[in-house]
Amino acid sequence: MKNLFIFTLVLFFSQTIWSQETNKEIKKELKYIEKVSYYESGQIYEQGTFNLAGKLDGHWTQFDENANVLVNGNFTNGKKTGVWLFWKTNSLTEVTFVNNKTDKINQWTKADYLAAH
Repeated sequence: MKNLFIFTLVLFFSQTIWSQETNKEIKKELKYIEKVSYYESGQIYEQGTFNLAGKLDGHWTQFDENANVLVNGNFTNGKKTGVWLFWKTNSLTEVTFVNNKTDKINQWTKADYLAAH
């Protein structure tokens, strides 16, 4: 009987300790808050993430009402970083950002694409 009591206590405490450790790991992984905005039609307008300080952080995408991508890029702590792509009906613009400022711009039209192929 004493052995059964000790076994039950050990099992209880090991389960309690394991649960607490798991909760701590989950909290450590929470680094971003996801945001999704919608058109009145229910189609996604934009989606991306904020860091825990409330600043834009991570990958962001904006769509038109037909689910076509309009803008695609990354934020780092509230600043545009790296390569961003902007689609329009007949063109694609690639803008490279450094320290939240435009560094380089390339633009292609459908005519450019068709001429290359």
